[in-house]
Amino acid sequence: SAYWAPAMLDGAGNAVIPDQATIYYKGGFGGRTGISTIRTLPPGLRMIAGFDMANPTKAPHMYWYCVSMGPQQTVPQYSTKIVSCPKGDQVIGRLEFPACWDGVNLDSADHRSHMSYVVYSGTSAAGNCPSSHPVHLPEYSLGIFWPSDGNVANWELSSDVMPGMTHAPGTTFHSDWFGAWDPGIQQEWTTSCINLMRNCNAGE
Repeated sequence: SAYWAPAMLDGAGNAVIPDQATIYYKGGFGGRTGISTIRTLPPGLRMIAGFDMANPTKAPHMYWYCVSMGPQQTVPQYSTKIVSCPKGDQVIGRLEFPACWDGVNLDSADHRSHMSYVVYSGTSAAGNCPSSHPVHLPEYSLGIFWPSDGNVANWELSSDVMPGMTHAPGTTFHSDWFGAWDPGIQQEWTTSCINLMRNCNAGE
């Protein structure tokens, strides 16, 4: 499969090379039902998540934090702007993709409409796919780790500084995804890992 995100630029306009990127395909969390019925990602599926230039006020399902903050911080404590992490720390941009598919279209004009996020009702931690997008797929999330040079306040994404953009650094974070997994391998990790609620990583 193919993964894309905008480049991170330092105060001098040079690209900051990430230390790593983490890619997760999950069955869901927070008491979500139906994990055993999650289907494999259809070959050729395309989607974009994060900042949407056509609808910039929509929740981007992305956030920024420092490694030193620790993984147990709650999402509201994260930032939608690049966090100024101290030198030696890592700046993390994390993005959640929608997991509900309309079951028909592999793409759409805006690369978003054929997908939807899980819908939550009331105070329940469980959620379900909306009737318009009934097929629950593995939930893909992306995390990119950039090494802090101690001058992060001057950093910005290449998408922040495109002509006509006036957004705060990091608020235009988005990513493109194109599905091209080997069908046999994908079926294996879907049925043997996600459907059975096993933690599989690094090929194990």
